[in-house]
Amino acid sequence: MFEEIADGLDRVLSKADETNAALLRAGGLADEAAKLLTEVMRGSDHLEEEFTLAVQAWSEVVNRVAELSEIIARGCRRVESYRETLRGVGSTLQPALPGQAAPPSATTVPTVAARTPLEPTWAERQREQLPTYVTSGFYRDPDGNSDVVQSGQDAWGEHHAIAEHLRAEGFPPTGPGRVTIGEHVEGKVAWRLRTSGDTHVDLVVNFPMCAGPYSCRNLLPFILKPGQSMTVHDPMKTRTFHGRSTR
Repeated sequence: MFEEIADGLDRVLSKADETNAALLRAGGLADEAAKLLTEVMRGSDHLEEEFTLAVQAWSEVVNRVAELSEIIARGCRRVESYRETLRGVGSTLQPALPGQAAPPSATTVPTVAARTPLEPTWAERQREQLPTYVTSGFYRDPDGNSDVVQSGQDAWGEHHAIAEHLRAEGFPPTGPGRVTIGEHVEGKVAWRLRTSGDTHVDLVVNFPMCAGPYSCRNLLPFILKPGQSMTVHDPMKTRTFHGRSTR
């Protein structure tokens, strides 16, 4: 019985792999669409703002795909854990072959050797403390100063300052549109690093970084000054960005 359940969980994992592959394919196509639209909109004058909104919409698809992919990955890890536990239990209930010790009696409760859990990393420990209802991040500078930051617009207009800075850096290249990573946790922390004059900061976020032409992945270097760097630990990957701002 246990082996049959474990085989069923194998099929679940197979379907999850197919789902994840389809999601990643969709995310790649959405990213390509955003890049193509970015090229098309250059020099479109009064349509620039509408094109920018469309690019942001496609980029949001890419972000949501990354989040869904992480949810699937977490589910797969749990299923794999259940499967291994069931197979461990099943192996203790197999009838003995000639010359082997007898199997445990019906009243014996089989035990499964517990796996030694891996020690969580610093980033994982911080991520566990972050809320899940909103994109949030915990950052720490070399002096040990730290803070929690959440996405969204702020009352003191920090997101506007970031948008104006990036416009001066050439993003978007023309027209009235504006980029919105100043409302993202990564953009806010990069801006604070820029204005502080420090050289490095570590940031842990609870969701995957956004992707696309005007995403955090592409624009963080243009917020940071040369000589500054920022390491972002998201649930999928750790990336370090180096300052390329010309201002």
